Amino acid sequence: QIPQTSVAYTAALSMVADRPEVYVPFFWDAMDAETWPWLQAMEGDESGQIDLRSTSPELAVLALRWWLAEVIAPQLVLGTISSEKLEITTGYSRTKKDYGQAKELEKTKSAIVALLEELKLEFHEVDRRFDIDVAKLSPETLR
Repeated sequence: QIPQTSVAYTAALSMVADRPEVYVPFFWDAMDAETWPWLQAMEGDESGQIDLRSTSPELAVLALRWWLAEVIAPQLVLGTISSEKLEITTGYSRTKKDYGQAKELEKTKSAIVALLEELKLEFHEVDRRFDIDVAKLSPETLR
């Protein structure tokens, strides 16, 4: 039994992030344990927005994978998504005064870019977020 803390879950999930057959049920276990309440609140959200500013690079990738596969893909199938674009906020900013924070945000941004490229999703960087045109998405690509 893994302690129900966000640090423990995040560390464990980062070890299985490339194995969806393990990571998806484990991630849902973490969600059931209300490990990340801000993320859990997104389950019924049809706005097409996710804010990853307060996450580590590893959790940002896991949360984004989950959100695309488990929240956005079903909304595409049902036609319930209310936005024309997905917005992924990273908080990345070239003007951050705290070098350590800026460096961590740069890692998060790089990790998100790598995931979007791996999924072959066309995206546009706008200020501190990435936008993806919903019309160009298919549910199969996100799972």
